[in-house]
Amino acid sequence: MRIKTKLYLGIGFGITSISYSGHYVHREIDEAENVYDFVNFTYTDHFNAIGSGWNFKFGAIVRPVESLRIGVGITIPTYYTIDEIFYSNLSAYLDNDTPSNPGDDASPVINQDDMSYRYRLTTPWHFNTGIAYQIGNVALLSADYEFIDYGSARLKDGSDGYDFYNENEDLVSELGNTGTLRLGAEVRMGGLYLRGGYSYIGSAFRDGTLNEGADSNGYSAGIGYRQNNFFVDMSMVWLNSYEAYMMYPDDPRSNPLYSSSPANIYTKDKYLSFTAGFKF
Repeated sequence: MRIKTKLYLGIGFGITSISYSGHYVHREIDEAENVYDFVNFTYTDHFNAIGSGWNFKFGAIVRPVESLRIGVGITIPTYYTIDEIFYSNLSAYLDNDTPSNPGDDASPVINQDDMSYRYRLTTPWHFNTGIAYQIGNVALLSADYEFIDYGSARLKDGSDGYDFYNENEDLVSELGNTGTLRLGAEVRMGGLYLRGGYSYIGSAFRDGTLNEGADSNGYSAGIGYRQNNFFVDMSMVWLNSYEAYMMYPDDPRSNPLYSSSPANIYTKDKYLSFTAGFKF
């Protein structure tokens, strides 16, 4: 809907889906032979999560002058129903009393059959705003900012009647609000388009938590060519992120024996995309 060519209003209904698979293998080896009879063990944990949900989006764009656009948008929480299937197993190798004689070695294995569980997830509200300025037919500059309070997410309605009270309390104590900033620029030279961009995603974890510094940065560059009935685009994206990972819960107040240091994971991803299209 357009009001006096200056204000544009929009509403949308979204249907979303998620699919996530996790497969973790933890292996320990007693190379120094400090533990009697023990050689190694391997713990495997695997799960799949699939789900679908729905939400509504509302937005508005204001054009105070022809070359300037200012937009705001709100996405209500997405209401998901999620099904998980998971299993785990543990295997070990023991050389028992006579390491030189493999005849009395043991390889015990504990397997867990596939298990399933259904629950509901409500995601946070999304608030975003953006501005774009067009410099004639030569260039376009844009900036977008999105605000999310991850601590407002909620789990509920477990298939066995579980209410997730403790988990939701953990969400509130661990997660907080964060912002995502995106900057972009495009230069046009006839049918040739040159693009560049930068993004910053702040950590969703509260100050004082393990991952309070888990911010990420992204850079992009692209080139495109357009004609009346044909277009082709190529882009490259570089993403840098950090995460502190704990294999076991770290609470020295309850048991100092289990206190450990996190593994610092620095990830650098690169994505190359190519798009071509024809208009009829």
